[in-house]
Amino acid sequence: MKGSLYARVLRIKKDWKSLIFLLILPFSLTILATKVIDFWGEESKIPIGLVVEDKSQLSSQLIKKLQDVPYLNVMLLDYLEAINELEKHKLDSVFVIDDHYEEMMMDGKRNQLVDAYSSNRS
Repeated sequence: MKGSLYARVLRIKKDWKSLIFLLILPFSLTILATKVIDFWGEESKIPIGLVVEDKSQLSSQLIKKLQDVPYLNVMLLDYLEAINELEKHKLDSVFVIDDHYEEMMMDGKRNQLVDAYSSNRS
């Protein structure tokens, strides 16, 4: 038994570099894979443009909720800039919150609240 252990210790003394490499390799690959996946997830957010013509409390709540969605990259733009970015394919979609958003919401006209534009690549 002692001879077997002694042989192992001698082998470890001789091949300590490869042993350390094999022990550290899984940890380093795990950390690397996690970093790559985090970066990839951040880059794969859907860019949308948001044009806000109404400055009511309901529209600001809508903007806040859209910005909290983890897979959307919401950019607040004016109308001409948003359409220009959409035509350049820098945005996936543009949503326009019209004036009187809060009034229309209270009146129940929910199908006419937001104008949406998308590119042919959306």
